[in-house]
Amino acid sequence: MKSCNKLVRNNIPNILEELGKKFDIELLDSDKGLEFLYLNLISTIYDSFENKSLDHISEAIELLTTIAKEYGYTEQEIIDQRNKTNGDKGDFSKKILLKNIY
Repeated sequence: MKSCNKLVRNNIPNILEELGKKFDIELLDSDKGLEFLYLNLISTIYDSFENKSLDHISEAIELLTTIAKEYGYTEQEIIDQRNKTNGDKGDFSKKILLKNIY
């Protein structure tokens, strides 16, 4: 038996079932689900830092989007806020490290 205790995408139980695997699942309430979303996000970001794969980056975006939806935001609101902030403050493309403010 392999212990996972990891939040998975909605279709994973179906995929495991099709593969003939036996498994246990639990449907989490909103608070516990949010906790596991954040844990998956941290793990995914760490993995993407090491692997630099598009798969890990898109997984992190999906987790962030799901977290935002848990707080009541829509995908469009996320995009609009990102665009507004980028317009007001810029993006991170220049990788500017602010060292000190005097």
